[in-house]
Amino acid sequence: MPTRKQHTRSTTIAAILGLSLCSAVGSAQAAETSFLKDAMRGLNQKMQVIVDGLAREDYAQVEKTAAAIATHPKPPLQERMRIMGFVGTRMGEFKGYDDKTHHAAETLAAAARRKDGRRAIEAFKELQTGCLECHQAFRQDFVAHFGGKAK
Repeated sequence: MPTRKQHTRSTTIAAILGLSLCSAVGSAQAAETSFLKDAMRGLNQKMQVIVDGLAREDYAQVEKTAAAIATHPKPPLQERMRIMGFVGTRMGEFKGYDDKTHHAAETLAAAARRKDGRRAIEAFKELQTGCLECHQAFRQDFVAHFGGKAK
């Protein structure tokens, strides 16, 4: 039978290991959900670059940035699984918004490549509308579930 001192030491070690594990799990979860937040911030910055490029008729900048939006990186598998689990039966709707924005970004890049300002602006409107529709449908629920700030 362990002495009181040994029992206290074992309990302390278990508590430290438990806290370390909780901290590691919390850090992993924060890293997972931060991908989506970081991705949204990055996409927002790219949208601003496109606005600037369209205003200055810098079609090379618009093409490059629109292509980067169209091919933005996917979340790591673990975060994708968490998102799919959260979205659940609305996954088709969520994927539809993603497809719409990818298509609009590709259309924008193609119009910029042709230096077709009018079509580029129309495609940017489609891209911005796709973002808005997705945000209106999902943002508040995502923020409530995964944390962060809604605007």
